[in-house]
Amino acid sequence: MDQGSRPTHKGSIISLYEQGYPEPDIARQTNHTIEATSNYLKNYKRVKVLLEKKFNLMEMVRITGMGRSTILQYRDLVYYYHPDLKRPEEKEDIKKEEKEVGAAIK
Repeated sequence: MDQGSRPTHKGSIISLYEQGYPEPDIARQTNHTIEATSNYLKNYKRVKVLLEKKFNLMEMVRITGMGRSTILQYRDLVYYYHPDLKRPEEKEDIKKEEKEVGAAIK
C-alpha cells in the first residue's frame, strides 16, 4: 500500500534508484506500484535538474506545481546523493524564500 508523500518512502525508493536498481525491482522491494515508484523518481529527477540549473525553492514550486515541503524533501535527498549540487549561498536563499512565503501568506 502506498502511503503518500512520507519521506521514508521517498528515501527508500531514491536510495534503491541511486544504487542502480531498475524501477520494477524498486517497486517490488518497497511494496509500491510501478506507477507510484515512477512518480517518485520523476519528481526526484525534476528537482535534481532544477537544482543543477540553480533554480531557487520558490521557482521550483512554480515550475513543478509541487508543494514547498515536498520539494524540500526531494532537495534534501538530491543533496544527500549529490552533495556537489549544494550551493554555499543557499542558506541566504532559504531565509529570503521564507520571508517571501510568509509575506504571501499574510
